[in-house]
Amino acid sequence: MKKFKCAFDGLRYCLNDKSILLQFIIFLSVIVVGFVLRFNYFEWIVIIILGFMVIIAEIINTCLEKVCDLIDKKNNYEIKIIKDMSAAFVLISALCSVVVGGIVLFNHIWRN
Repeated sequence: MKKFKCAFDGLRYCLNDKSILLQFIIFLSVIVVGFVLRFNYFEWIVIIILGFMVIIAEIINTCLEKVCDLIDKKNNYEIKIIKDMSAAFVLISALCSVVVGGIVLFNHIWRN
């Protein structure tokens, strides 16, 4: 049970982070759009996987940034590279989600 408590504490910390909270809000907005457009089973699977992928990427990015800050708060070029690469991970995840989500959205608009 203690592991679940730690996990829920971690989730609470995540929701207090503005970047992660923003990803959750965007994901919830996409879910609302999915209900309005009546996504089919396959579309829901794709959208849910991609949405969680972006949130997970943002959580990993935030964790890496916090660890880097613990190691060295000064202007360390190697740590800057780590933080930039971690941010690129989130960016690529988000771009993938936008492209696939755009295809799903275009498919619904085109059909109707």
